[in-house]
Amino acid sequence: MPLIRRSALACALSVLLSCAGPFAPDPETGPPFVTSESTYVLRPTQEGVTVDIAFTFVNRTGAAIFVLNCNWITSLHLEQDVGGVWTFAWAGAVPDCLSPPIELRVGDVFSDTLHVFAGDPSGPVEPKFEVHPVTGRYRLVWNALFWSPEDATFPYGAEIAKELRTSEPFEIVEP
Repeated sequence: MPLIRRSALACALSVLLSCAGPFAPDPETGPPFVTSESTYVLRPTQEGVTVDIAFTFVNRTGAAIFVLNCNWITSLHLEQDVGGVWTFAWAGAVPDCLSPPIELRVGDVFSDTLHVFAGDPSGPVEPKFEVHPVTGRYRLVWNALFWSPEDATFPYGAEIAKELRTSEPFEIVEP
């Protein structure tokens, strides 16, 4: 097993084991994509608001998944439940490079933290929440996760279905 994969797996397992309560996924039967908390409170900053959302993904798709990334920075966005419709709410900037894909084999666990920052709606700092009020029910959507056909020379096939790369819902509240 390559050193990078062993390091990533050890890191992911340490994060997974440190999660408490019902939001730590069961690696065999729980939801495949969960956040560490059921409610997050935005913290005010000089320029806007911030919150850190820890998440864990377990690949139970039955096939290897390849994650596009730039130096291990992956792309996620937030959607808010607006009147029963999941609506794009926020996405951060992601560097414009293409590193080797992160491979998640069946059963692999990936844990990370999405650092959300949103500028004041009336100020010049980006990104901003695209929904108002910000308080509400959210979910994470992980972008750029691909299947790989077994005979492919390039590791990316079709993007996996959105429902397989979407977290369980959680709340974001303003202070």
